Amino acid sequence: MKKIICLLLALTCVFTLFSCKKDKDLEKFVELVEASKPTKITTLTYYTVSGTVYKGNYETVFDGENFEMNYSYERKKSVSEGSASDTDNKVVESGVVYYKDGKYSEDGETWGAAPVDVNSMTFVLDLSQDNLGEYTLSEDGYTLSTTVDAQTAAKVLGITINANDQGVKITVKTNGKYLTGVSVSYATATATVSVDTSYTYN
Repeated sequence: MKKIICLLLALTCVFTLFSCKKDKDLEKFVELVEASKPTKITTLTYYTVSGTVYKGNYETVFDGENFEMNYSYERKKSVSEGSASDTDNKVVESGVVYYKDGKYSEDGETWGAAPVDVNSMTFVLDLSQDNLGEYTLSEDGYTLSTTVDAQTAAKVLGITINANDQGVKITVKTNGKYLTGVSVSYATATATVSVDTSYTYN
């Protein structure tokens, strides 16, 4: 779950952290994304293990450079929390992360320099042509899709993902004016993971 939160924060910064580009169509696409300034970001996560889906919901609302992120996600109960034979073997974790003037807080009163549950905010969503491999751009120029191996995905997303040989699928969508969504999906040795992020504007 920590990696999912790291990825979420990377996608929260997507509109300011794109890298340099070469192809003209890609350059136009990335410039559009860079110019997007969403006021709200919603991320839905799905972590599936042995047929059980653990869902997460994260809503980030911006106030200038500051933001408030409300989150709720499911996880498996620990041994001390209940038996594996329980009808409902899930626990819901929820809370709020505040970001203001370069600092973070869980209660709006105690502030620190590091985000909650992650080590730093220095994530880079790098859509440079060299990292995208054999990407596809839709005919209307609105959707970019690529599937890359785990090593390349680390360069694109800025975090290490233990994906299997099927790789990591990344899709970035716009409406021709603004960024509207980013989806990331992959499988590990024991689970499948899907992260769908949408961006809205006032």
